[in-house]
Amino acid sequence: MYHPLSGKCVMANENNTLEASDCLNRSKWSYTGDESPIWLMGTSLCLNVVGDGLPVIISSDCSSNQSTWRVVLDSKLHIAARDAQGRSLCLESNPFNSNIILTRECLCLNDDDSLCNESPPQIQWFTLISRFILTYSVCALAWFSRDSGIHEPASPTFAKTKNVPYYDAS
Repeated sequence: MYHPLSGKCVMANENNTLEASDCLNRSKWSYTGDESPIWLMGTSLCLNVVGDGLPVIISSDCSSNQSTWRVVLDSKLHIAARDAQGRSLCLESNPFNSNIILTRECLCLNDDDSLCNESPPQIQWFTLISRFILTYSVCALAWFSRDSGIHEPASPTFAKTKNVPYYDAS
């Protein structure tokens, strides 16, 4: 699971909550489609919504409404589930505040949404993508030097010297 705004992936942590992390240490997820759980691969655990503004938890309760997720059709980038009160809440990662992934009321799904003025909808954009696509998209955007800790822009010349894939769309 990938968060485009931060360029990070979703990882299950030791507290059974989710956090945005570099994509090398991401957790692997399985999702069969709308109105189904999002499973932590290799386990019998899935994502559960607790409430508005609260962290998403990883739980063995995978048959309740709180573990039933859907991709919101209006944006195709919001992933939502219903809390115990029946409110539809979206995954949210605000990289400016914390790495913890929460659920909140979905932002900017219609033209008269007053929440659009409070926060950009991109903090709630997530996508489920395959490892192959993720590996290439991350490498094509930038390269992280473990030695210097500096992000350097990807380019055909730079990619050759670092032996990383590069896609030139021009």
